[in-house]
Amino acid sequence: MSQSIRNQAESEENKFPYCTNYYVAVHWCNNHFILCNSIPQVDFTVYDNAEFDLDNTEIYQWFLSDCSYSEKEFLQKHFPDLHFTYSDKLDVWVLAVDHFGTAWAYVEAVTDLKRAVRELGERE
Repeated sequence: MSQSIRNQAESEENKFPYCTNYYVAVHWCNNHFILCNSIPQVDFTVYDNAEFDLDNTEIYQWFLSDCSYSEKEFLQKHFPDLHFTYSDKLDVWVLAVDHFGTAWAYVEAVTDLKRAVRELGERE
């Protein structure tokens, strides 16, 4: 794991002491995601309902999800690298992805779940 992700975990006072990857984080609750990069043009409420700092986060991809409220809450609590917003028009939670060009299994993420620890590239 890279030093930057380890430093991030340590700087959060060991709240998120474990490293995993974005793929594991996104799929932890076995939800489904559909790429929908046009959602911000179709439903402006995704900006109003963002549960992350839109001013300091550049979003490259938007995925509609079948996450329930409790699943979304669980994912945000245990995987702080996941960003969610809500589409009022479609009545679904939307995953806002702040990186591109790298397969999700090779993007580092932090967690407080020991059983979620994975090396980069691992999916299972």
